[in-house]
Amino acid sequence: MESIHFRNGTKKDIGVLAELFRETVCRINSRDYSPEQIAAWTGGATPKRWDGLFSGALRFILAERDTDGAILGFTAVDRGYLHSLFVHAEYQSRGIGSGLLEQAEAYAHMQGAVRITSEVSLQNLSEITYLKKPSAI
Repeated sequence: MESIHFRNGTKKDIGVLAELFRETVCRINSRDYSPEQIAAWTGGATPKRWDGLFSGALRFILAERDTDGAILGFTAVDRGYLHSLFVHAEYQSRGIGSGLLEQAEAYAHMQGAVRITSEVSLQNLSEITYLKKPSAI
């Protein structure tokens, strides 16, 4: 795994997170969705939407590379609900997603959650395959 640390995200990170989200959806999730579905998914991620997500109860947790501060992935969680988890397309399968899930789980437990749930489309085979791995959670 890259030498990384985890930190809380702030509104100052929105530009980087929006780009990481868009690139990951277009390069990784495009395996599971049609071009129209990808366009709809990424098209809804407007600056206003991002600002709203950061203004709500979600806690954004970022995986940041130690050497240069590059954001390699992020997750967003609210108590026991995992809202999102994205890892940069070039850094998949390096333990970053597992680290983010561990951080999200720890935060959720601190908030009193006894389990974590998420909504994953049955069409999203990449995510389903990842979450079924014993090391994912």
